[in-house]
Amino acid sequence: MLIRKAQFKVFAFLLIPYLLFSQSIKIEIFGNRHLNEGEMVKLVRGIVDDEVTAEKIESVKEQILNLYIENGFYFAKVESIKFDGGKFKIYIYEGEQAKFGEVEILGNQILSHEDIIKISGFRKGERFSPKILEDKIEKILSAYANIGHPLARVEVLDLGFDERGFVNLRLHISEGKVLKIDQIRIEGNKLTKEDFIVREMRIKKGEIYREAKFDQVRKRLVKIGLFESVEEPEIFISDTASGILIKVKEGKMNLFDGIIGYVPKGENSRGYFTGYINILLKNLFGTGRRFGARWNAEARETQEFEIHYFEPYVLDTPVGAQVYFYQRKQDSIYVVREPKLSLSVELTSSEKVLEILKASFYISQRSVIPTATEYVGYQIFESISLNAGLGISYDSRDDVDFPRSGVYFLSFYEVGNKKILGPEKLLTPDVKRKININKFQVSLDFYLNFEKILKSVFVPRFNAMMVVGDGLDESDVFRFGGTRSLRGYREKEFLATRAIWLNLEDRFMFSSDLWGFIFLDLGYIYRPVLLPRIKSSFEAVRYGYGVGAKFKTGIGRLSLIYALGKGDSFKTGKIHIGVESEF
Repeated sequence: MLIRKAQFKVFAFLLIPYLLFSQSIKIEIFGNRHLNEGEMVKLVRGIVDDEVTAEKIESVKEQILNLYIENGFYFAKVESIKFDGGKFKIYIYEGEQAKFGEVEILGNQILSHEDIIKISGFRKGERFSPKILEDKIEKILSAYANIGHPLARVEVLDLGFDERGFVNLRLHISEGKVLKIDQIRIEGNKLTKEDFIVREMRIKKGEIYREAKFDQVRKRLVKIGLFESVEEPEIFISDTASGILIKVKEGKMNLFDGIIGYVPKGENSRGYFTGYINILLKNLFGTGRRFGARWNAEARETQEFEIHYFEPYVLDTPVGAQVYFYQRKQDSIYVVREPKLSLSVELTSSEKVLEILKASFYISQRSVIPTATEYVGYQIFESISLNAGLGISYDSRDDVDFPRSGVYFLSFYEVGNKKILGPEKLLTPDVKRKININKFQVSLDFYLNFEKILKSVFVPRFNAMMVVGDGLDESDVFRFGGTRSLRGYREKEFLATRAIWLNLEDRFMFSSDLWGFIFLDLGYIYRPVLLPRIKSSFEAVRYGYGVGAKFKTGIGRLSLIYALGKGDSFKTGKIHIGVESEF
């Protein structure tokens, strides 16, 4: 105990004089009208921290004058500094703030004097500072870089002040030669073919370099999901050729996604688990070809399975093709099978390669096969449908995994001709043997970045869908609800011919490996009578809310969601656990 008291006395003996000095010294600044006094006091206190010396007084003068020069006060003076009785008094003469005067431009041939003035924003009488001048020169260089002159230079030949405080400039521009992309070099790709990467960049050999486009190339390559990192394009020039160099680092090319959910027990049923497995091979043979398979168990007797293969460039054209097979077993009542062939073409502007616009067309054949034939009262018609659809998608997100800005839009319209095949016992005269069915769906996501203000990214999502046709049965309508649509409910709990739902989500980034979010989902659902099995209509408004998190672990990205639906208590909420592992 004595030792501790002695240590405390020594610490106090050393600390108290410093505290007395720092608290007793008072800094007063006179004559400042334009600059923030608090910032200047902080600057002075950072220099005169423990004692006042002649050297430190000179340093204070120098730093204050530098601060004024940075803000365009080139005529400012520190008239005197006095230190007396614990008071540090600084007297300042600010003078007039410098303003832009006449600007003379030499050496320009491609861009006119008027174009350069307009691009840079030079205005006589505007406040002058080195930073503002630097920004205006950067705009001039960007303008040249976007017309094929990335090596242009701007030199300040003369900078003079007149008696009224105007700064007259003389600039010389060396425009340099036009840079054409004769070569494209890729480094770091071990599996991915160079031809595939060059195609995805949307750059052609012989194309004129444009900075605005090449700034988007890196983000576009990141969005295709094959690279862990992509460096900014580098320009190289030799005696015989010029071009760009792209350095990439490949990520893991395959994905495994698994989810486990638990539905609590009800009055007449025991609790049970649901499951979801998704496997995706993203880069077969290094060519961007994809193969995937998905299995989903929503309930004890309800399962889904799908398998698909995607070819990005059919016959070396910008047309992609996908072969797809889907099967759903519904409550041991019926099975739906649907093979589909779709073609897509990218319509992205050659200058805005980050904004991916695609149009698609598909055809499919949908078969509905009853399985519980011994229970006629629970029967569904056997049928076959031929369908054709058109779709459009637009993606301007800055990232796929954790977007911070941008828009995602997806829609499709489908027409189908359905033929009822049986069974004969249910084919009464009032049953239509042929039915025309139209389907429409649209999704629109916004990513609004409020990280500077609220440290979050706000994501509103709007979704709508509709099915129109006479004689619809439950195999024709949409199923939704659960983790990817209306949270707080079982996966694909709802059947609907019309539905609108809104997802509101606020995401907080605690680190590059951890995101948390809160959400609110609102939905309107309508379903008419769907003979022969569903003999009552349904219309409702439902909501869900909760919290979630997504973070990286040793086995991949792990997501946890706790959601409450209408009428749920804390004990009856839904818990979803998801794992995305890349290998």
